[in-house]
Amino acid sequence: MGGVISWSRLDSPDSLSTVTSMNFNPSPGAPQEPEDSTRRASRRIDRYYQACWEDAHAFSGGLDMESGRAISHQTRVQACLAKFYTSGTSRQSSHPTSAFYCTLGPPRLSFLCNHEAVLLLELSSGWLIPDIIQTGVHIHHLERMVLAFSLPFQIVKEQPGQGTPSWRQPLINLLLDTKGATFRPELSNIPHTRSATQSVPDAAINYLKAEYLSLFQEANYHVIDVSYLGEHFDTLDFSTLRMGGAPEQIIYGHSVDQINDHLSRIIKNHQLSVEDKTHRHRHDFDMSFLGLTRVCDHQIALSFSAFPKFATHPRTLTLLFGIPLEQADVNNIYLMLSMKGVQYSEARSTFFQDRYTSTSLRIVRSLAQQLLAKIQKERWDIIWQQSKQPFTSNVFLEELFNSEPPKPSDATEVRSDWTFVSDRISEHSLANGCEVVSTVTQGSLNQSLYASWDRAQRLAHKLKLSRVETTPDHLLQTALASWTTMTRDRSTYFSAAFGPPKIQLEAPSGGIRTAILYIVIHHGAMKESSRHRYWPASARKDFQYCAVAFRVPLEIRLASDGSGIPRARLLQLKLLDAQAVNFVQYGSHDSAKPDFYLPMLDYLQGPYFRALEEGDHHVIQRIPMCIIATSLHSVNDQFSFYVVPFVRDETKASETFWGEGNKTMVLFSNRCDKLSKGTGWRYGRVSGPVDVEEPTEALVRFSRKYFLENRLLPIMAQLNGFTTFIASLQAGGGSKLRLKPSGQAGSWQPLENSSTALAFEWSVSSDSQMGTPDLYKKVHCSTRNVLEIPTNDRSGDLVIEVKGETMLSFTVEETGITTSATMSWEFPITIMSNHQLKVHLPSLFAPKITTHDSLKVIVELQHLQTESAEQALRKAFDRLIPQRLAQDLKEVFSAPGSLPFPANLGTPVFTRAGDILYEPFSRSPR
Repeated sequence: MGGVISWSRLDSPDSLSTVTSMNFNPSPGAPQEPEDSTRRASRRIDRYYQACWEDAHAFSGGLDMESGRAISHQTRVQACLAKFYTSGTSRQSSHPTSAFYCTLGPPRLSFLCNHEAVLLLELSSGWLIPDIIQTGVHIHHLERMVLAFSLPFQIVKEQPGQGTPSWRQPLINLLLDTKGATFRPELSNIPHTRSATQSVPDAAINYLKAEYLSLFQEANYHVIDVSYLGEHFDTLDFSTLRMGGAPEQIIYGHSVDQINDHLSRIIKNHQLSVEDKTHRHRHDFDMSFLGLTRVCDHQIALSFSAFPKFATHPRTLTLLFGIPLEQADVNNIYLMLSMKGVQYSEARSTFFQDRYTSTSLRIVRSLAQQLLAKIQKERWDIIWQQSKQPFTSNVFLEELFNSEPPKPSDATEVRSDWTFVSDRISEHSLANGCEVVSTVTQGSLNQSLYASWDRAQRLAHKLKLSRVETTPDHLLQTALASWTTMTRDRSTYFSAAFGPPKIQLEAPSGGIRTAILYIVIHHGAMKESSRHRYWPASARKDFQYCAVAFRVPLEIRLASDGSGIPRARLLQLKLLDAQAVNFVQYGSHDSAKPDFYLPMLDYLQGPYFRALEEGDHHVIQRIPMCIIATSLHSVNDQFSFYVVPFVRDETKASETFWGEGNKTMVLFSNRCDKLSKGTGWRYGRVSGPVDVEEPTEALVRFSRKYFLENRLLPIMAQLNGFTTFIASLQAGGGSKLRLKPSGQAGSWQPLENSSTALAFEWSVSSDSQMGTPDLYKKVHCSTRNVLEIPTNDRSGDLVIEVKGETMLSFTVEETGITTSATMSWEFPITIMSNHQLKVHLPSLFAPKITTHDSLKVIVELQHLQTESAEQALRKAFDRLIPQRLAQDLKEVFSAPGSLPFPANLGTPVFTRAGDILYEPFSRSPR
């Protein structure tokens, strides 16, 4: 939902950037922002505000705030993100003297430095009446404005109140100070129009600053739970986030977390000794790396924890480095620390928080000097290296802890070895190449799981802000987001904040399709408390960026509605057979892993999996379908239906469920456009009566496609053979009656030769698979076409009636039952006296349809009258034939070199009445 605002620099290079685009989405050519923890946090804040704005927009949809009617204060608070109205009154009367109304887009939050945030408000539309007493009622309209307000913020630990268990951790919130807001014109976008003076935007800004931000704070939108961001609060870097200029050069496609992980491994628990010459004392320090933060485009800050043995608390040492980028060759890029530009940051360090300032400064300088020498000696100045490597499982693990939505599936991402074969297909069917085909990608499977986690995360965040008592239903709905528990003796407390679950496809082995399901744990904690009477103590261990991996089989099953008709084929995780295979810790190894892993495993295999199943989140792919053709036969006193799926828009597929009954459904699960490749069936039981009206319509759709693409176009091509014959009729010659069309299996035979008309018949029949599955033994198509030409009227227009009859029959191999339908159609071709040729198409759009006995048998077995089936056929033809047939006929008649009449007839003209007129360039031959 959240996007990136487009920025451009002002004339002054030192000034901040200004908003140049009202679009909150990045332009296609814009450089992509690097993936660090702060940007991920900002995008999660954007998604949170987007969700809150959608709720406010839905709530304010029926409110008439623009009319100025009395609205309660609570209503204004709930609708403030979407609509805002205020008015001013005079002291003498209660009548309004000014008014302001606006509709707002979703707010966005950016960060300029460590303690300053920018709230961007998009004013979509609105109006302002400044002062009715002085200027009268003058309405100024406002449109498309972006206003920026600078807000101080702080990260606060909120201590639990009375009655809260002692083991519950304090909430950590990011609080925006709306009272200290200041308007930032250099970051705003206020269009200058002729009707709006400069005072009009200023008045709107004052209203928003004075009243809107107070409503914003009253609605608790200024409170952001840090745990919702999915990052540890100590590692968040809110420094120079979205200022103008080139993208960060220190990241180069990698996150700050990965660089921090590298530095924490190489600088861990090193001892340094510093001599204090003034007091003639030597101080020993245990050094540990804390984190890397970005200060500007070419400088970073490294924070170290120095634990002096003579003190009781560790102190933080922060050094600023310049970071030039050195490219060794095409395949390797090095990111190095520059020892020449190192500086000590007093503002970021806690070494000056004591009484011995001068002593601490000397200690810090000596400590920093030794640390720099050690870094340079051990070649730790290369903090990141990029090289071209083939894809391995480690690449997936590097992206595992990224909480961004998965990208849309790409065609190159398709795994050719991931075609699902149902376990209930018989061996002889597999030998014939029949299988259930469903090619999937990792991206498509992870999209559904991410959506389920995002809903649980948003609900958990709202419950924290509302402070309502959690119920068992709430715990089940938020099980995918967080977990808290403690042992029975209350000696150990466990907590975890989950990230989105992800799937990694595993190579098939033995015909079983499995996937690795990673349950991501962004940060977890285990707190052990000693209940000793005299020496109570507690020990806390944190676990960041770890995951539990399960090997889960994937299965395919049918889903049907209440009537028993299968509507979709579901691909789901078989959680009952899930097996834990690994505990992944990204970049760290802790000896206390089993103490945290085993309770976590019990929770995941219990409430976590139950939440996935009850919420239907384990269904990761839904393939909608409908019936195309059916037939009946009796097997062990049960009816079986042969079903072929028809591709339908997934967005229109309704939620369906599995039922049990006494009828067996045999499902052909494959794509309709490739029915001849890999088709098979699996068995499942359905309940309720089966409606035949939809199968009949689907049969007609399939038959119409067969008739149109394979029968009509060859017929139109055959009309090319009559050009000489039609010209001879115009000239008065009626002896040339026999024609032999070339290239088709069939011949024209005269049916009638009287004084009124000449009639000819052309018939063709064929047996073809035509892309149908192996279920049918053959598909027989018989086409009979009649051409009638009047011979008694030579003075006026010449009308040629073209009539046709097409019969399609499907013969089932196992039963021998034939399902068929017959369509009759006709259209006239008129050669007028002015040598224009007209083809009338609307008569072709209303064919006469009849059904044969085998289809009537199916209808009667389902207690459905024959008339209903004919109405269904008629309805399908009336709806589907005109658009497709008109398009195809237009292409046939207008394509160069494919005209059914002489080329000198000219360019065809399509009239509103459905006729095709040919204006000749020259007169027809006589």
